Amino acid sequence: MIFKDTQAKKAFLLICNIFAGFITVLGFAPYNHWFFPLLGLVIFFAYVSNQDTAKKTAFSVFTFCFTFNLGTLWWINKILNGFGEMPFILSFMVVSLLSAYLSLFPALAGYLSHKFYPQKTIIKNIIALPILWIYADYINAWMFTGFSWTNLGYTQIESPLGNYAPLLGCDGITYIMLITCSSISYSIFRKNFLALIMPSVLLLGSYFLGNIQFVNQLNPIKVALLQGNIDTELKWSPDMINPTLKTYYSLITDNLDSHIILMPESAIPALENLLERKQVISKMDEFAKSNNIGLITGFQYHNEKDNKYYNGIIGLGVVDKAKTVMYKFGESNRYYKRHLVPIGEYLPLGDLVRSIGPIFNMPMNYFSHGAEKQPNIQSQGLNIASAICYEIIFNSELSTQINENTNIIATISNDGWFNGTNGPHQHLSIARMRAKEFGKPVMRATNNGITAVIDYNGNIISELPQNVTSSLKTVLRPTKGITPFCVYGKTPMIILCTLLLIYTFYTNRKLKKQNKLS
Repeated sequence: MIFKDTQAKKAFLLICNIFAGFITVLGFAPYNHWFFPLLGLVIFFAYVSNQDTAKKTAFSVFTFCFTFNLGTLWWINKILNGFGEMPFILSFMVVSLLSAYLSLFPALAGYLSHKFYPQKTIIKNIIALPILWIYADYINAWMFTGFSWTNLGYTQIESPLGNYAPLLGCDGITYIMLITCSSISYSIFRKNFLALIMPSVLLLGSYFLGNIQFVNQLNPIKVALLQGNIDTELKWSPDMINPTLKTYYSLITDNLDSHIILMPESAIPALENLLERKQVISKMDEFAKSNNIGLITGFQYHNEKDNKYYNGIIGLGVVDKAKTVMYKFGESNRYYKRHLVPIGEYLPLGDLVRSIGPIFNMPMNYFSHGAEKQPNIQSQGLNIASAICYEIIFNSELSTQINENTNIIATISNDGWFNGTNGPHQHLSIARMRAKEFGKPVMRATNNGITAVIDYNGNIISELPQNVTSSLKTVLRPTKGITPFCVYGKTPMIILCTLLLIYTFYTNRKLKKQNKLS
């Protein structure tokens, strides 16, 4: 296509870049078309390679990232506008600002890549920009408690590149996507087909990794995941405690042939302190033991001594095979959520912020952080790592719980706030990536969906439809062993990227000096 008007050509190429960001959205759940993000990145790198200033390069990266972030997170707008009754224009601004924030550091990566390598297209696009992009993702996963929901690696769960998860994790997959697509783009638009060597090697490597089993599967067990489908708007009413108990008691009695039963986050909407005054938890423990069941449930606890509230998971019933471990109020076989949701579960500078206005006096934002390192919950003699809701997106934090003897990951959530949006589908997709990274099957119990059981390769074994009161009964195979990613985490990626960046920077400076001398 020939453009006589330079401005028309620039506008067309910008539209192509926005289109590339748009089709990248199709790689995220619930669409899961993994090919589209790769195509989008090829188009994006073709566009960014033609930018002649650092500012234009930064704008190109920002535009692409903003488009796919906005499209992927559009479900937040629906929540704010619908459930939160926020005016559309305001909810749109909130999601746009979040998308813009998540695009800032990748844009900075683009700016720096051109600043240091303005003429070296192959170094800038294939080496520098992908490396700096990964650093940007690390910043987004850490700053202001972190939010890495839209990491590009999540789009490749079902693709051959997903086989890199046990080795390099989700960020490693993002890096491989970037260098693969930049190499393909360079080879096509610069007619340099030697650049295809790298993508070919990486693709072959993915098939090789797909045949390696880093963990061993143990004997299968029967599990039942309960989905109470309690109305989110009514859930926390004191009048709902007894109806909720009856719902879950009915679901438990329907699954007495299971080895392990998992209930959702805050399944019973009352503090452990209040429930145990009537010995509700003790009776649940005794009932589960008498039926040879390991019962795991979300709960809330008030440490009256320190005046701290915790959102947690507790293991009841058959903890060890000998049935010697008994339930103790406020003690033993529990996990307290460590990564809380800002505003929703805790307030930074709490008392000061609450004084600003009643909007911050939410009933759930008084929680305290659990310890950074906590032991696995035990059930039926198996070791189970825990993640509550939002925590499942933080793989480096989950890795502190996982060791060679960890057998299962249990994650519980209440996604009722996101009902009718893409949010629960993306949340489930993130849990699938954690299964692949750590080589552990995942049990995911939610209040109203999506409740699912995932094998250690990230494949969904079985799932329940949303908005039904039911139980998901299936067979799961625990694993024993550990993946390289669990052992080394992000360290190899950081070292590799840093060394490559130092080398290219040194080489570039050396070439500049030689050119000056000549």
